[in-house]
Amino acid sequence: MKRKSSSFGGGTGDINPQWFNMSAATVGAAYSDVATTLPRERLPYGNRSQVMEVLKVEFSAGTTQTVVPTAAVAASARFYLTTTTFATTEPTSAQMSGKVIARSSISVMATAGSTGQGAIDTIKMVDCTDGAGNGVLVATDQMFFGIIQTGATNPLTAGNVNCRILYRWKNVGLTEYIGIVQSQQ
Repeated sequence: MKRKSSSFGGGTGDINPQWFNMSAATVGAAYSDVATTLPRERLPYGNRSQVMEVLKVEFSAGTTQTVVPTAAVAASARFYLTTTTFATTEPTSAQMSGKVIARSSISVMATAGSTGQGAIDTIKMVDCTDGAGNGVLVATDQMFFGIIQTGATNPLTAGNVNCRILYRWKNVGLTEYIGIVQSQQ
């Protein structure tokens, strides 16, 4: 069955998702986030507004720990994709509603005296759809990629931690747009 382009893809006709990349500028034992301005068309759509529809988020990290541990160590990093900055405080469960698009974690382990380390699940894909292909709508001008590390040593360094967002554009009514903006700020 052939679909009308105006009804599929939220009225934008955007049926082909694309990737948007973000990288962490700093990675440490304290929570920090990096702001990135979203690509956005500023063309008028009558009484509708264009928003980003996030379909999937991929968090990836390469391990770069070079210290030879004297005892077995385990470290982890937690990642957040948010619509507002949390500055230096990791988001709590109560703060996540409407503001955290995706979150994930990775673990890094090393044995005593090892010169290398084992990394577990260094790439995580988070599906943000409802099972019917509808993603999370983002109406803010920026998104934030937040990271915190825990453990005996910090296994990740800046530039090694990335967030890729699979998205497409969607047009929504003004009332829905205002509601999205209010819930995400």
